[in-house]
Amino acid sequence: MQSEIEFCDEGAILSAKEPLGDGLAHLTFQAPRIAKAARPGQFVMFYPLSEARSHDPLLGRPMAIAGASGGAVEICLSVAGRGTEIIYSLPIGARCRMRGPLGSGFSAPRDKIMLVGGGIGVAPLIFAHVFYGASASSMRFVMGIPHKGWGSFVNWVGRRVQALHVWSDDGSIGEKGSAVDAACALYSGEEIWTCGPVTMLRSLVRRIPDARISASLERRMACGYGGCHGCVVPTANGPKRVCRDGPVFNAEEVRWDEL
Repeated sequence: MQSEIEFCDEGAILSAKEPLGDGLAHLTFQAPRIAKAARPGQFVMFYPLSEARSHDPLLGRPMAIAGASGGAVEICLSVAGRGTEIIYSLPIGARCRMRGPLGSGFSAPRDKIMLVGGGIGVAPLIFAHVFYGASASSMRFVMGIPHKGWGSFVNWVGRRVQALHVWSDDGSIGEKGSAVDAACALYSGEEIWTCGPVTMLRSLVRRIPDARISASLERRMACGYGGCHGCVVPTANGPKRVCRDGPVFNAEEVRWDEL
């Protein structure tokens, strides 16, 4: 369902920064208007501001909202290129232009939920767990990571969610295997909410074909509100914009073989 909440552009101030190793960090920005309207599954666009880089990079960077309360918006950041490196390097007190909240998120749960996150894809699921936790009769959290370099991030997640199941590709933390392996081992008929790399989402849909899955897609985008059509994905109902029609989609609707 498309959100009816209108987005805004707001001057956000970095108020807290927690490096978590391996190019990972938890960042908190003061952005009261966006924080008040944000719902799980939505995201924001970041535009770092500085005299030296006021238009460099020109395009914003989409970031899933990992938490929103008390006038603050939280994100989990993984450095993947120049844009995210700039955001990661911001000092406390730095200002950003933040656009949001954007997109359509997760609907309120009706029954048991399994949250399945791959790497930094756990961010919107953390927000969902905190926001909707009391609404679900049962909510389990599955997290897949590549190696022990993500240990500090795992500990950070563990302080925020209950019933956390951690699986790592090399078996160095938790069980050995992927987030999809974990989901298959633990699945007992509940609805699944998931976010992570497309390869992970595609595998999850194929390996648990009877599950009701809501999948949050990650795509490069320029505007964040549907104007540029740069984040279109193929679906059974024609091309859909991740930023406006998503990022959360019914997994049955997405044409995974074409992604």
